[in-house]
Amino acid sequence: MTLPSLLALTLLQTPLPDATELLDRREEKLGPLATRLGPRGLVITGAMTLPGGPDGATFEELHRVAPGEERVRFSLTMGTWGTTSQGTDGTVSWTTDPAFGVAVQAGPEQMPVRRVWAIQRSAPWRTLYRAARTLGEVERDGRKLVELELTPPEGKSERWYVDAATLELARIAVVYPNPTGGILPMEWTLGDWKAVDGILYPHTRGQVLQMGPAGPDGAPPPTTTFTYECRSIRHETLDAVRLAPSPEVAAALADPARRAPAPSADANVCALETTEKVHTATIRVTCAADKVSATLASILPEVGQVIQAQGARMKSPPFSRYHWIDTEAKTIELEAGIAVAEPIRTTGRVQASELPAGRAAMTWHVGSYHELQKSYDRLEAWMKAQELAPAGGFWEIYWTDPGLEPDPSSWRTQIFWPVE
Repeated sequence: MTLPSLLALTLLQTPLPDATELLDRREEKLGPLATRLGPRGLVITGAMTLPGGPDGATFEELHRVAPGEERVRFSLTMGTWGTTSQGTDGTVSWTTDPAFGVAVQAGPEQMPVRRVWAIQRSAPWRTLYRAARTLGEVERDGRKLVELELTPPEGKSERWYVDAATLELARIAVVYPNPTGGILPMEWTLGDWKAVDGILYPHTRGQVLQMGPAGPDGAPPPTTTFTYECRSIRHETLDAVRLAPSPEVAAALADPARRAPAPSADANVCALETTEKVHTATIRVTCAADKVSATLASILPEVGQVIQAQGARMKSPPFSRYHWIDTEAKTIELEAGIAVAEPIRTTGRVQASELPAGRAAMTWHVGSYHELQKSYDRLEAWMKAQELAPAGGFWEIYWTDPGLEPDPSSWRTQIFWPVE
């Protein structure tokens, strides 16, 4: 065997670093352990960019860390798209969205989000996970990285990708709870690690969201990336007022009825509800019964563009209302769009409309849109049993974005049928 082949064989047999040793070496570079454990207040501000997103989006992230205590309040302002926020009081966590309202997470489901916040503020890895092991070496973003599996005290394991030469954490893979139901597989890229008062923080972050299922022949799923540029990271004393949840969130924490609606433990339950009048921006058309999905795919982006152009504020997810169904001609007259805070100006096909106030039978459909008829049959049978007479077109509110949740069995649709 020649010398070059012996060298190649030796390199191939070079063992990968032990996970705990690699992570502990990384710990030594991050900064003084006592300082990273707290107490400390951390203020991070910067800009966010998203392909096709609004210009001038900014964010503010507040952390207060002390032994046994964690408070986080994050807000992202996206111009005409409105403001979203996240946070935790150390017991429960929340997410707000202009269209979906307030979602609250408690227990183990919230922990992946809280771990990511802790990683971004350079918390010691042993305070977040109970075990780590090396999986192998991979190439990501043009870098050779060691792939590690880290096991938290509860829930699924997560992946870290560490540069063995620089000891930088370059990427993490986690599964977030989707505020509108289901889960959100995602990765975070972390870069531009620089010291602030002796502690290393990532000054650039990329939130990589999976936007659909994997393609044919093993092609990776489509993704989109929110890029956060941290323009200021500073340590600062933070009082309870700055870290307190907004009045909207505080109300939702105190009263579950103020949170984004979700199916009960039994999604087949039907109920009689009182709806309020809601302003909407919609397009009303007649289409073939087998072209409803294609029609909605054309209508909803057009409505969204008008809402954005007028600076209107969305108040709910997309919906469609069915005014007339001709079973003989197999055609449907439908109206689809988005609820808004104030009436819009009619523009082209997009008109100012409304969903009516009054009594309505309601049920949830959890699953593929192709199986919606089963839920309508259930709701209609319940209405007859309750001696409730229909009074106008029914509508569907789509609480799950199929682009973010590729599993149809997790899709959630709320059905309302007005009654006399």
